[in-house]
Amino acid sequence: MSRCARRPRRICAERRRKPIVGWKAAPRSSLPQGDTRVLPGPRARLLADPAERGTIPSSLQLVIDHVGEQLSVEELLFALTAPRPAQAARAISYNEACAALVAAQHLDWIAL
Repeated sequence: MSRCARRPRRICAERRRKPIVGWKAAPRSSLPQGDTRVLPGPRARLLADPAERGTIPSSLQLVIDHVGEQLSVEELLFALTAPRPAQAARAISYNEACAALVAAQHLDWIAL
């Protein structure tokens, strides 16, 4: 039995109707123009709390690290996808960086 089948029908139907993001293999289309500034969102002040951060992916962690810098969307995407030292976190692809920005926006960590 699937997990969805065990939950009330209303919850599963709502989850299917309202996806977090509405793009297919092109997350950049969900972001504004490249010169738009990325500003701290309404919940940005909570990012110092370990409970808010939880065990987020490294791409979202990098977005959080740049929240206060007020970079443009393209500058932030460049910073997220820049090569890192060998001992640092793994490389972030362009699509993953775009998806991380969309997710951070949905979490109200950033405002675009």
